[in-house]
Amino acid sequence: MTDGAAAGRCTPAQDDPVERTSILGRVRPRTQPEQPGLLLVSAPAPGLVGAYFGLELAEVVIGRGGGAEIRVDDPGVSREHLKIRRAPSGEFFAEDLGSTNGTWLNGVAIRSAALAEGDRLQIGTSTEFLFGANRGAVQAEVRLRQAISAPGAGTWEWFVAGGALQLYGGVARAVGQDGDRTEPRADDSWARVHPDDRAALRARLEAAAGQGGAFEAEVRLVRQDGSVCRVAMSGEPFRDRGGRPVRLAGALLDVTERRLADGELRRQSLLFDSLADAVVIVGAGGTILDWSASAERLLGWSKAEVLGRRPGALLLRSGEERLDRVLVECARRGGRHCEELALRAKSGAEVQAELVTVPLVGREEEIVACVAVFRDLGERRRLQARLQIAERLASLGTLAAGVAHEINNPLAFVTSNLDYVSRQLAAVGEALGPERAEIAEALADSRRGAERIASIVRDLQAFGGKERPANAEQADPNAALEFALRMSDSLIRHRARLVKDLRPVPCVRGEEARLGQVFLNLLVNAAHAIEPGRADASLIRVSTRFDDAARRVVIEVADEGAGIHPEVLPRIFEPFFTTKPVGAGTGLGLFVCQGIVTELGGELAVESELGQGTTFRVLLPAAGAAPRVAPASRRVLVVDDEPLLGSALKRCFSGKYDVEAVADPREALIRLRGGERFLFALVDLQMPEMTGQDFLASLREIEPELARHAAVITGGSLEEAASRFPAGERPPLLAKPIDLARLSALIDAAADEARA
Repeated sequence: MTDGAAAGRCTPAQDDPVERTSILGRVRPRTQPEQPGLLLVSAPAPGLVGAYFGLELAEVVIGRGGGAEIRVDDPGVSREHLKIRRAPSGEFFAEDLGSTNGTWLNGVAIRSAALAEGDRLQIGTSTEFLFGANRGAVQAEVRLRQAISAPGAGTWEWFVAGGALQLYGGVARAVGQDGDRTEPRADDSWARVHPDDRAALRARLEAAAGQGGAFEAEVRLVRQDGSVCRVAMSGEPFRDRGGRPVRLAGALLDVTERRLADGELRRQSLLFDSLADAVVIVGAGGTILDWSASAERLLGWSKAEVLGRRPGALLLRSGEERLDRVLVECARRGGRHCEELALRAKSGAEVQAELVTVPLVGREEEIVACVAVFRDLGERRRLQARLQIAERLASLGTLAAGVAHEINNPLAFVTSNLDYVSRQLAAVGEALGPERAEIAEALADSRRGAERIASIVRDLQAFGGKERPANAEQADPNAALEFALRMSDSLIRHRARLVKDLRPVPCVRGEEARLGQVFLNLLVNAAHAIEPGRADASLIRVSTRFDDAARRVVIEVADEGAGIHPEVLPRIFEPFFTTKPVGAGTGLGLFVCQGIVTELGGELAVESELGQGTTFRVLLPAAGAAPRVAPASRRVLVVDDEPLLGSALKRCFSGKYDVEAVADPREALIRLRGGERFLFALVDLQMPEMTGQDFLASLREIEPELARHAAVITGGSLEEAASRFPAGERPPLLAKPIDLARLSALIDAAADEARA
């Protein structure tokens, strides 16, 4: 536009009267700001954006030629490109003058169209005008567009029909697209979305279009150089007059730097919380500013509970003012301080700790706070104690090697003599009469005891530094447990009643003598946990079972003693640790037991409750096949306090039925509750622990079918025995000595019924 044209036809309005020169020509100030006009919102030179042109003439031509009222130096604009015409009604129309590249109104190509407030006219390569009468409003929109075009900002649109995604503004420019465009481009922006994020973003956009409401997402975009930036998308759906969603649109914000900063903060926080020592940050005002996870673990208080409090009053029972002065002095003037303190934990327990203070220095080398590090001295002292134990064990090993040598010498002739006596006893034969069996059993026990001594000697040699040779033997856990029970019988029977539930289990790897050593130690400990004189009121339960899923044999020794204190429980396997009086224990029993069980590939576990008792559980990997248990259709349960009766019946029915003899009726009930099943039960009427009548009453609750196939034996009158049972609950009664033919008939009848 020439100077004369500018003066005589159309001028841009200014905030001041000073003339300026631009690609739009030399212009003069306008004095009527409310007159409709055109605001330049996009131009080849961004510095010209914001010029406002009043439409005072009836017709205004826009073009690149000198005759245009508004001249635009844009190579895509024709010499006379567009005419703005005001109708007599005051309405304005835009008419394309046959331009080469066309005129676009709000993104739609036009030949002629009426203009409304806020319409956008696009011509040329990058020239765009905004039509409106409210100059302030349109200029505010320009400022908004300029803000959107700033680096890191932008807008976006997603169209429901077709699913096209468009990015605008500074974010679009950062990923290699025309950030100055305000209308959809032919090629959408999906290609700039990271391939791994496209499917999820599409799904979320489709869901938001269907559900309505605000939309928020974070997505990765790929820049032209291949690097990745993260942007936050926020927006909402827009609908047509029928209420159908047409598009989603909103703002974009580059959050790459924020995410990097967040990651660094998380890393620093993890580093702060991963420190082994408790760290407390104290400000110059003397209050706690930060509190590490280790401080929470050591002292019990959470960060939320301590922030803003003074550390002295929180952590000390006395002398809190002195601690606060030390920390404040460090926070204000710097310097280091070190001392040992007895801290108070949240639980009230005392925590011995070493305090080290150092100043926290900011970027400008100023002191901003005090870093107080509390190091748990208890752990250090426990480590020192373990070192002392290691030294004692080393000394014990040296002593044990010498003792083992001295024991082996007499043990050699003891075992030889036992072998000699056993051979002589076999030669004598039946000459000794019924005492021969007892003598043979005593010799066998003595032999097992000698083997146990030999095993202990080998353990002592291992303490002395000689490795115990690998042992491929297989041991029967039940046999080892029976041996341990015989050895501890005199101790147990004065303190508790013994209940056994030894089920068939496979063998385990190891020596029977070493297993017996473990079980004997556990049985002795169980007996010692119960005060003497309570034998009738206390129980020690011993059980074995096979865990088929884990392929392990489980041996349990449980007592009803005083239990183990929770604070003591974690230490019971430590060497030389004992709660027994001085001279009553060495503190090595459980330590050695755990060593043996671990060497055999097993596990020694413990459960205890104060006032209720303790259960030790030995779990050993099975070395053989799963035990073969006789089917219930062949098993007969004999409950009688006379063990010899059970042995006799086993022999009588051998090959036809499997007889299980139990001397204690309470043990029998435990086994039944544990899932064992039998075809028939034979119960003694008079037993010291429980009468046969009471046993059958319990049996009806546990296993009604077995109670129906049960018989009662008595050494007294059958009439008196019958009177104890109601007529409808009276079982078959057999007198002692037992009529085996009748008993066999009763068992056969139960078997026939089971088969039917």
